[in-house]
Amino acid sequence: MVRLLLLICCLHLGNFQTAKDRYIVATFGKVNWFQANQICHKSDMILATVTSYHQQLLLMHSIAVNGHLLGQEG
Repeated sequence: MVRLLLLICCLHLGNFQTAKDRYIVATFGKVNWFQANQICHKSDMILATVTSYHQQLLLMHSIAVNGHLLGQEG
């Protein structure tokens, strides 16, 4: 198991949208992908999967411009 930085998102699968989408950046202890997915599922959220370098750049730009939330949004 490895320490993961999880991006828990309410994004549509297959599209990376930056406008008015909610996301939460959270760190957890040692969990694997399946456990992380289960945590997200229990919170009615989707574990985002960055599938390309372009999506990674969009994500990093969005966090830099809009900031990010640590923990769960209240």
